[in-house]
Amino acid sequence: MTDKKPFTTIDEYISTFPADIQVILEKVRQAIHKAVPEAAETMSYAIPTSTSMANMSCSSLVGNSISPCIRSQQAMKLSSKQ
Repeated sequence: MTDKKPFTTIDEYISTFPADIQVILEKVRQAIHKAVPEAAETMSYAIPTSTSMANMSCSSLVGNSISPCIRSQQAMKLSSKQ
């Protein structure tokens, strides 16, 4: 078991990375806000996540890559029927 405390905010999550990576993560964050301005930010499964009623997006830094995911509400409805 680890003594590591889970992140409670996206700012807290981003602050743990080196300065050059923080700049990239903030740019991704701003791009998500520009694309989905009504989205609310939260941490979900230790991953920074932005959600709205129409769209769901998430991004995380895994190794040396950023993993974005954007799904429309219709796509989420279709996948839940399967």
